[in-house]
Amino acid sequence: MTTDLKGIIEKIKYPMVVISILAAFILSLYIRTVLPHDSVFLGNGVISISEDDGVYQMRIVEWIVHNFPHFMWFDPYTLYPHGQAMPWAPFFTYSLAIIALIAGLGSPSLDTIYTVGAYYPAILGALVVIPTYYIAKNVFEDRRIGILSAFIIAIIPGQFLSRSLLGFTDHHIAETLLSTVTMLYLVLSVKVARKNSFTFSDIKSLKWSALKPSIYYFILTGLFLGFYALTWKGALLFAFIIGIYIMIQHIVDHMHNKPTEYLGILGTIMFLITLIVVIIVPDIGGEKKLYYVGLTVGIIFFPLLSGLSIFLNKKGYEKYYYPIFLAILIIGGLLFIYAAMPQVFDTLKNSLTFFSRSGGGLTIAEASPYFERYGGSFTFEAFKNDFGINGVLAFIGLAFLAYGVFKKERQEKTVFLVWTIMMLWALFQQNRFAYYYAVNVAILSAYFGIAVADKILESGGWNELLGKKSITRADSHKKKHIKKASRTHGSEAHGPNGFDFKNIKVSHLISLLAALFLVVYLVYPLIDPAINYGENGRGMKTYWYESLTWMRYNTPDPGVDFYGKYQEPPYSYPDSAYGVMSWWDYGHVITAWAHRMPNANPFQSGIGGGSTHVPGASTFLSAQSEEEANSVLDALGTNGKPGARYVITDDYINFAAFGAVLAWADIPYDGYYTQVQTNKGSQVVPYTRRYNAMMMRLHLFDGDGLKTYRLVHESVPAPTADSAVGFGEAGFKDVYNKLYGGNLPVDYTGHVKIFEHVKGALITGKAPVNATVSISLKVKTNQGREYSYSQKTVSNGEFELIVPYSTEGPISGQTNFDTKPIGKYILAAGNISREVSVNERTVMDGGTEKVDLA
Repeated sequence: MTTDLKGIIEKIKYPMVVISILAAFILSLYIRTVLPHDSVFLGNGVISISEDDGVYQMRIVEWIVHNFPHFMWFDPYTLYPHGQAMPWAPFFTYSLAIIALIAGLGSPSLDTIYTVGAYYPAILGALVVIPTYYIAKNVFEDRRIGILSAFIIAIIPGQFLSRSLLGFTDHHIAETLLSTVTMLYLVLSVKVARKNSFTFSDIKSLKWSALKPSIYYFILTGLFLGFYALTWKGALLFAFIIGIYIMIQHIVDHMHNKPTEYLGILGTIMFLITLIVVIIVPDIGGEKKLYYVGLTVGIIFFPLLSGLSIFLNKKGYEKYYYPIFLAILIIGGLLFIYAAMPQVFDTLKNSLTFFSRSGGGLTIAEASPYFERYGGSFTFEAFKNDFGINGVLAFIGLAFLAYGVFKKERQEKTVFLVWTIMMLWALFQQNRFAYYYAVNVAILSAYFGIAVADKILESGGWNELLGKKSITRADSHKKKHIKKASRTHGSEAHGPNGFDFKNIKVSHLISLLAALFLVVYLVYPLIDPAINYGENGRGMKTYWYESLTWMRYNTPDPGVDFYGKYQEPPYSYPDSAYGVMSWWDYGHVITAWAHRMPNANPFQSGIGGGSTHVPGASTFLSAQSEEEANSVLDALGTNGKPGARYVITDDYINFAAFGAVLAWADIPYDGYYTQVQTNKGSQVVPYTRRYNAMMMRLHLFDGDGLKTYRLVHESVPAPTADSAVGFGEAGFKDVYNKLYGGNLPVDYTGHVKIFEHVKGALITGKAPVNATVSISLKVKTNQGREYSYSQKTVSNGEFELIVPYSTEGPISGQTNFDTKPIGKYILAAGNISREVSVNERTVMDGGTEKVDLA
């Protein structure tokens, strides 16, 4: 039986491509939305948005919806007492706000805003399937590679998937989508330009017909690069990648006697469009100057590269002179800028060192070097963890690609090669670029799979069976027109349009199964990890959400409209405003959930420390005494008040990330742990400096002995272990009791604790000389836990003690604390004791209670 197999394939080819891309998109969307649904939509109106940046993205979206069409360029609800100019580019939040307004018919409810916000990253992540297909298809001129790439990117695990799940409302996945679309249009630009060459003369003589086939792709490349720049201020990286490609392509074309003018025109138009987009928008996270310089340099530089090629060709110079003159041009230009415009030179230099980090900056997970988790050395294990086996196979695909480019260079492949190498370089610098590189991995591993599968089929005799010279790139070389042959029975059974099932041999079946197994192997192992990512979702820090929701409704209103149109800095805060001191990781959730003003935030603002020990979160939390901690708050103060009224600590920063506090504070790690001999041998244990740190005095000891800090609320326990010693709160207490004479209950307490910084009540009076005067109080938390607060001093005939707790409950307009004393203070000296009551106004105003013990 003879079948016109080729005719059938031609008829179903395009519908199958559409169906395949749609299937990959639906699969991607299912993993990202359906599987994690219950971990995001928690009921009772609670929608879990990713901490920490995601919740602040939604803070911006809420503000835009309330003040549309304005954008929030400054926010006084963070970095108290200064406020902060917006360090993020506006496109992600602004586009999300517009969609929410449309969904809510101009007046969306908070539930509508957050529902749209939760789905937005998942939809953007699923859309990456489409440009991935078209890049692969156009680079390798093979739809099969495109389709396989689409399915791989749909389910590839790791950072790309985790950052595009339902509820991960951050600009990361928008970066990936827009940068990928930018590269797609760059690929199409050079592909069309290769087939429709044009020159400067065409531009000069206004011969637009020569440029017309390419101009739309040039404009779209520049436009999407502009949108990308409006999404992430570091998008100049891709302008740099495009610039590197154009320079390399100039060299390649010149060395092969090919015209280069199209590259100069292409680059100029792209960068000009991007520059116009950047100019239109008021700000892109404080980096507009960098974009002005970088894009303008490209606009001038690209035509110069083409002009240099034309000049050298006219003068008859040997081809190798071009890269030499190019190097002289670049070095000379940089020296001129360095001498004549040093500030511009510094801007350019900063753009090349944009991703470098040191000190505390290395503790930022997404900004740390990629192999930091693996001892700092290159290992394929890192790629397997982020991309599955495809991450390793992509290197083989990259080798195939490089070989193909050097053997028979084609612009589209050169674009993809330069892009991939530059993304690897960026990934090695910073972990964050793993979610970018996922697209390259998907395409390269698909390319590897199809190339090897073709070789397997070829060795199995399928070429002869189908009557083809090669089954690779079956739908390429479209310049060759294939004549339609009439259907025959038998006479053309072995011709290009005839296929006879009787001719299939065992070798054909074996090779077909082997090829199919390889293709399936590139996709199937990714399914389980993808499903696990989806089903597990992100989860929500419910203990933080509960604690900050309590803070929102049980602490004084700071007197600043959460949705107000704020004056330009310097911002004048009302006297009712106050700060909340916590580790910078938690600044955004304090703003978004508590509607309060953190002193530090995940923009890495307000951290302090460094070699000069600038006042900030790191210096406060690592302070070795209450006096030192208070001096930090006083330095941050305004309107005659300390910089913070509340301090929030948690289990994680105390026991799992203490090293990060020291790194930012620029404090050596030595002295915080020591080795002791036990019945289990030598063990590392916390040293006294570790216990004396203010964050520990508050969290581990509940503020016992502190004069001006009181616990007002705690969450449920959620134990976290210290990586240095392998145990958490209970272990620290046990060590303290055994080594340093403590008497702490060996248990786990609230994961999040909120303390209030007060003036404190002064308890003063007479007591016998040299007598130890002590004061103690039983306290019961909102979780039902009881602990003791105590303090002591030595009398010189008189004594003074400052205490932070009120024994008579809260008062209107102040903190409605639900962690309260049980009874009264017990003041004692020797065998003399008194009960002491202290009201809240005395604590808040720093009033005095006089009690004599003599």
